[in-house]
Order: sequence, then structure tokens, then C-alpha cells
Amino acid sequence: MKKKTNGIALALLMLLLCPNTLLAQNTENARWYVGLQGGPRMAMSTFSSFGADKTRCGWSVGMFAGRQLTNIFGIELQMNVGKALMFPRDCCLQDSWLGQDGNHYFSPVLDMPTLPYKDIMSKSTLFDFGMHINVNILPLFVSSPSRWSVTLSPGITAQGSKATIYQNDNHSKFISRPADWHLGLACRLHVDYAVKPDVSLGLYTGLSYITGDGIDGFPRFYHTANTIWDTGLRITYNFKKGGRR
Repeated sequence: MKKKTNGIALALLMLLLCPNTLLAQNTENARWYVGLQGGPRMAMSTFSSFGADKTRCGWSVGMFAGRQLTNIFGIELQMNVGKALMFPRDCCLQDSWLGQDGNHYFSPVLDMPTLPYKDIMSKSTLFDFGMHINVNILPLFVSSPSRWSVTLSPGITAQGSKATIYQNDNHSKFISRPADWHLGLACRLHVDYAVKPDVSLGLYTGLSYITGDGIDGFPRFYHTANTIWDTGLRITYNFKKGGRR
């Protein structure tokens, strides 16, 4: 019993000391930075970039600016714009029709243009504004200075979407859906390398989970997913302490 009590006390002591240790990290690395990023974008809703026949990538480009507070913690603002291509999944290929009124039907409707899900696709323009908390986890395991950084970046986003539905065979527009806004939770992983003291190159990947109506413009019938997957390259320009070169 005594050993168990000592173990609990030691665990509590570590929990109390760890935040102070992290907050006491080297603040000499504090700096402002800006950068550009971009790469392929995929999305999953009722339709998906991982369609029944094959996978199709969209694209995304953006800019970011932030403040590295210590060698571990930072805060970052992002703005991105891109496009996702989404096609029907296996479950949507039978007995599913989209009317020109934007509703789901199980068969063609008289006196209104309707198309089967298997013959249409969604192109969705997506733009987001996000705020992220960056946590460089590398100093937690490596004490010596390094040109590398491995960063977990959870955040919240305001996501705009504008979907248009096209026919597959001739790429003619079937219906255009109204623009919509969503809230989202995001988490990214960055791996960066400082090629110069003021320039870093890196890779990123991350998921965003979006609320509200489908970003593909389809009625919510088969699926409730609303997920965006971004992967790409980052280039970061670091300012000296005080924000000036």
C-alpha cells in the first residue's frame, strides 16, 4: 500500500512540475514568422475524393503568420483556399437520384430534371480561416539544439464552401449550391527543417472536421461525414526577435 501511495504521489508531482518545466523553456527562440503553403486536398462527405472508381485530388494554397513563443509553444493564424473533387461512393451507386431542386430521390421525378448519383460529381471551392496552437514536440525528447522541428498543431477554423454539381460525361453544370459557412476543428502535423537561420522548409498533413451541411452540396442522407484532408509543402520566413531583420 505504501509503494502504491508513493507511486501516486510521484505521478502527481510530475504533473505539477511538467507545466512549469514546459513554460520555462528557452524564450530566446521567440520570433515572428510568415509563410506560404500548398498541396493536394481531399474531402469526404456524402460524395468523396475516394470515389467508387478511383481517388481524385483537389488542391489548396494558403498563407500563415505566427509567433513562436518558446522553443516548444507558438500560435499561428492561417488562411487557405482550394478545391475538392468528390464522386459517389459504392453505397450511392444504386437507387439514388438528385433532383434539380437539390433533394434526394429514389427514382426519377416527373416534370423535373433528375440525374442518378453515379452520373454526377461535386466540385467544391473551400476557403478557411484558422487559429492554431503549435507544440514542437522534438525538444521534449532531444535536449540538444536541432535544425529540425516536429510540430503538432490543433486549431479551430471558420470554413466556407461553395459546391457545384456537374455531369460526368460532358462536365456540364447541373446545379449550383449556395455558399455556406461552417465551424471546424483541425489538427496538423508539421515537420520542418531550417535550411537557413531565417528560412525553413517542411511538410505538413492534417484533418479538419467540419460542422453543418455537406461541403459537397448533397443532401444529408447516406453519410454525415464532413472531413477535409490536406497535405503539402510549407516555406517559412522567420524574423529576428522584435520583428525586424
